Amino acid sequence: FYCMGGIMNQDDPSDHIAMLDQAIEDGRLPPATVLLRSHPKYDVRVLKLDRFKNVVFQQPGQKVSDMVGEWELGDEDIKLMLNMLRHADVEYNTGSTMTIESAIFDRPVVVIGFDGEKEKPYYQSVRHGLDVTHYQIVQATGGVWRAISSLGSIQRDL
Repeated sequence: FYCMGGIMNQDDPSDHIAMLDQAIEDGRLPPATVLLRSHPKYDVRVLKLDRFKNVVFQQPGQKVSDMVGEWELGDEDIKLMLNMLRHADVEYNTGSTMTIESAIFDRPVVVIGFDGEKEKPYYQSVRHGLDVTHYQIVQATGGVWRAISSLGSIQRDL
């Protein structure tokens, strides 16, 4: 279950998704489907999803105006999200509050702490999202794993 960040900490997760898809294809990860869920507040577009063999995309909510952040989640959206969390083997994100929801269901969380194939300037990078005060507190609990490079480096926050 990959929960996309908003436009402030991730504009396109294609590199991350490509890495997960490839790891499934070549057996570094067990057979799986990556459920890619967009942030419900932003109209984020992921380009060329059809190139991924093991990815399903889900856009929650309904856009109610052309203004940024004007989305509404209905009861069915909430039920679907709860079921996705309940049945996920692991949740990936780039600094999302979904980390807390995953903890409710006792699901492991991997926080992605690198941009992808190309490192972005700090304030456009996912690294910045992990450095904000409230997310530093989450990481300090030791309840998340952090992927720190595309080479498979992962560390447990202590």
